[in-house]
Amino acid sequence: LIEGAGLKIGTINAENVGFVIVPLLNASGRIEDASQAVRLLTAEEGDPCIDVIVADLLEKNKERKRLQAEAYKSCTAGIDGQNPDDFLLIESRDAHEGIAGIACGKIKDTYYRPAVILTPTGAGGEMLKGTGRSIEGVNLYELLKKHDTLFEKFGGHGGACVFTMKKENYEPLRQGLLDDMADTMYEQNGCGLAGNQVGVLRRVVVIDVGEGLMELVNPEIVKYSGKQEEVEGCLSCPGEYGIVKRPMNVTVKTQDRYGEWHTYEGEGLLAKAFCHEIDHLDGIIYKDKAIRMLAPDEIEA
Repeated sequence: LIEGAGLKIGTINAENVGFVIVPLLNASGRIEDASQAVRLLTAEEGDPCIDVIVADLLEKNKERKRLQAEAYKSCTAGIDGQNPDDFLLIESRDAHEGIAGIACGKIKDTYYRPAVILTPTGAGGEMLKGTGRSIEGVNLYELLKKHDTLFEKFGGHGGACVFTMKKENYEPLRQGLLDDMADTMYEQNGCGLAGNQVGVLRRVVVIDVGEGLMELVNPEIVKYSGKQEEVEGCLSCPGEYGIVKRPMNVTVKTQDRYGEWHTYEGEGLLAKAFCHEIDHLDGIIYKDKAIRMLAPDEIEA
């Protein structure tokens, strides 16, 4: 196998093992099953089947690379390279189950976003198999564990997860992530919360300034006017407050959880909440825009 991979015995290092030899052995299980790799590893020296197995593994690895390239190309075809979604949830009918994890990892690295590839599985493809890979700082396991009742099978760790679920459970899962955000906001007595404050890397916001819960998906401020200077705090900066200049009137274009588009107009507190939470989605917190922060004695007063 070493010779077939173009390596030389006696010069093998850890990188050769991890990135050349192991992928060749894994190719057997990814394309068909692991029996060929097992036979090779358990064969006696001089066994005539060794050459046949090695040739087969080399061919399977070529096929693995071809399928991987096809899956990556098809799964990224619909991604906006300039403005990719914060959480890449990709449904693919063609991606081979055995290479979905590799393709998902490459997509995660390319766009630096958590990614999940969903492929049909089961008789008639009535189920979806999710294969996910995450980036540093986003615990994919904890994020999905809250909704494990929607899964038939679920497992993994912070950086990678696998699950199977019925197709009809996809939408409840997506909506459940929005509900998680609203619960967190109310628990902290806040009036708004952006997805990235609770590890949900999607452009979603929940707001309630006393007029009922608003859920904003992919929100964008399209118009603003006037000005106000008010004290602001944030669930991400507990115990800290500052004076921030905001527009008095704001118009927001947004989708709801079902993908329908709406336009909302906010004045005063609601306008401030729109600006505050949409800033969060762009990586900006109120302290970045504060005219000044309040001193401890001002806060106590």
